[in-house]
Amino acid sequence: MFLPTNSAEDPKIGRPEILNRIGENIVVFDFIRTEVAYQIFNGMLNNILYKLTDSYSININFSDRAQNKLGEICCSDLSMGGRGIGNKLENAFINPLSRSLFDQQAQKDDSFIVNDITKNGAAWDLTVQKKSI
Repeated sequence: MFLPTNSAEDPKIGRPEILNRIGENIVVFDFIRTEVAYQIFNGMLNNILYKLTDSYSININFSDRAQNKLGEICCSDLSMGGRGIGNKLENAFINPLSRSLFDQQAQKDDSFIVNDITKNGAAWDLTVQKKSI
């Protein structure tokens, strides 16, 4: 099979190359490195904690063990980039925290501490303790 070629066509597929379709508006990103992944993770986590405090007056703190474990969960596989970090944060923290706060009937001005994170089958569980005032 003969495919015509010229500078605007890819000889393997016989149509304009992808760069001509996009134009010159290309931004090249490097892979996310571990240090940057943890910066992204910390920024996302701080935004979540701020939103809980600002919108609901609920304060969440972490044991060192739980925060380190959550960071490892979210930053261990960086193949999906920053979006993957956010997805893991949602699955391992936001969803189980929501269940826990609901189960504990969280109220305005309540404070909680996340002591541990464990995997239960396909789901994540948090050990969350209400702080007494």
